[in-house]
Amino acid sequence: MFFNSDNKIVTKLCVFTFLIGSAFSNVLLAQQNESTQLINQGWFYLESNVEVITSAKKATAWIKTSLPHTWNATDTVDSTPGYRRDASWYKKQLIIKDMSPNNRYKLYFEGVNMQAEVFVNGQKAITHIGGYLGFEVEVTELLNKSGNNEIYVRASNEYNPNLIPSQKSDFFIHGGITRDVWLKTLPLNYIDYIQVDTPTVNDDIAKTSVKTELNALSAQSATLVYKLVDPAGNKVSSQHQTIKLQEGSQTVELALTDVKQPLLWSPDAPNLYQLIVSLLNNNNQVMQTINTPVGFRWFEMRANKGFFVNGKKMLIRGTHRHEEHAGIGAAMPNELHRQDMQQIKDMGANFVRLGHYPQDPEVYKAANELGLVIWDELPWCRGGMGGEEWQANTQSLLERQIKQNRNHPSIAFWSLGNEMYWEEDFPGGGDAEKITPYLVKLNKIAKQADPSRITTIRKYYPGAEVVDAFSPSIWAGWYGGAYGQYAKAIESSMEKYPTFLHMEYGASSHVGRHTETPITKEGMQGAQVSVAEAMNQAVVQSVAKDSDWNENYAVDLFDWHTIVAETTANFAGNAQWAFKDFGTPLRPENPIPYMNQKGLVDRNGKPKDAYYVFASHWSKTPFCYIESETWTHRNGPKRVVM
Repeated sequence: MFFNSDNKIVTKLCVFTFLIGSAFSNVLLAQQNESTQLINQGWFYLESNVEVITSAKKATAWIKTSLPHTWNATDTVDSTPGYRRDASWYKKQLIIKDMSPNNRYKLYFEGVNMQAEVFVNGQKAITHIGGYLGFEVEVTELLNKSGNNEIYVRASNEYNPNLIPSQKSDFFIHGGITRDVWLKTLPLNYIDYIQVDTPTVNDDIAKTSVKTELNALSAQSATLVYKLVDPAGNKVSSQHQTIKLQEGSQTVELALTDVKQPLLWSPDAPNLYQLIVSLLNNNNQVMQTINTPVGFRWFEMRANKGFFVNGKKMLIRGTHRHEEHAGIGAAMPNELHRQDMQQIKDMGANFVRLGHYPQDPEVYKAANELGLVIWDELPWCRGGMGGEEWQANTQSLLERQIKQNRNHPSIAFWSLGNEMYWEEDFPGGGDAEKITPYLVKLNKIAKQADPSRITTIRKYYPGAEVVDAFSPSIWAGWYGGAYGQYAKAIESSMEKYPTFLHMEYGASSHVGRHTETPITKEGMQGAQVSVAEAMNQAVVQSVAKDSDWNENYAVDLFDWHTIVAETTANFAGNAQWAFKDFGTPLRPENPIPYMNQKGLVDRNGKPKDAYYVFASHWSKTPFCYIESETWTHRNGPKRVVM
């Protein structure tokens, strides 16, 4: 028993008035030419890998569907070995009413795994390489003036050794349009991107700088208006900047007025400001407005001291998340993304490692609002290093990932990879003499793009000193050793790695499997002594390989790890692997075949006993949970009634 004590359209702005200083006071701002429309409905799906659009158009096997969608929703965990790594087609009739020559139009895909070709009215608009990141497609010149248009998308998760993550990773690489798709209606001159930096933050003052990237079709004068509002909606800064738009792209930089006594963002108080940036034309009419969350905070890894938020020690109490759910695979709607993050917050966690790739925009939004520190990871997972094409793809993904996600105040860590040297895809690709110089290059790119975050990796030992923080592999009581060794293991790592934090520990648990006598903290007799994960797990005896995965052992292991973490001085903290059970092509022999069962909740999101171990230590909401509620049939000696 555990106790603890303690079809949617978003149209931005209509006709309104606000004051931005004497030069612009009482200016009526006309209705802007921008809207963002979700277009997830009314799609059709063709499970065919034909390579040309003419063949796709002739096909008759189209079925109606909606987005998000993946063709691997169920075949990853069925009884047939393997899963579909191939290409498919999607199409949609896109009707744009009241098309205007004063507008530009873009399609925005939040994610297509892993490669995409987009066609508009039979013409190719873009080829996009790399999953897990969003991309825009300018379609203005390809649209029909009638407003009636055909959109075709060829999506592919075919095996491509030049594209990370490696197929040897311990998770499925789902194919399809796995996230939302939007139609953006923009003015002829528009804001393309906003980058917000907070170069100085302390209890007394916060400085904010803004880079605004603009795209214009013609040179003319314009005005950018910046308004910063606090969490209560009160204006704390309002500035305007007159600019001369240039044809093509340009960047404008501005330092906002300092905020005094800022309300800081932290897991306990996730205070969010909003930066509202408006573009006015030469008639002072608002053409576009963009809102961006701003969190004033700072993160540090202090050598031999741990992790700090806003100058205060924060013990990392975390877990990991894969983007997957029963019955739908990676094609999760926003409600389920939010549900996962809320469950993690409800158990008292303050940290989530996104393993092993950037995730849906809703995940970051939830983290910002709920107060969860994020480790955002480049999907360099296993496979070693490849040649020029591989390196170019990997570098591009890192640069785009940082640019896409950097405005989220919840992100503290840019991870450059996980187990990168394992299971090389190219001859010699696992050689540290090749990997380490490339890791140095990626670390430099990350630091140049965003010097405010902490760079990190997990389980690539030659790179421990390259990045700002490092996690070795410690699986005390699962892949090796006994969980009673955990305290000594992290103390040893703290001595070896000054900025050490521990990612990944845990135990698999099969729901409903219980025992009165789980393996103790002394471990399994004859098991591997080392608590490090063995390179070849099949040849060593371990609890992972040679036990029945009962829930009771997982409860005891997690309880022990949590107590050690909470009582070890100067420890930065740890994150349990993983929050939810997820599919994997590497584990056909598991009690549920092709399922990694280390989750605190099952693949439907239902908590196991282990979930409440963490809640009993971390949650501030009182509760009572009786362990082993799934132990409905028990065997034992008959009770003697006197």
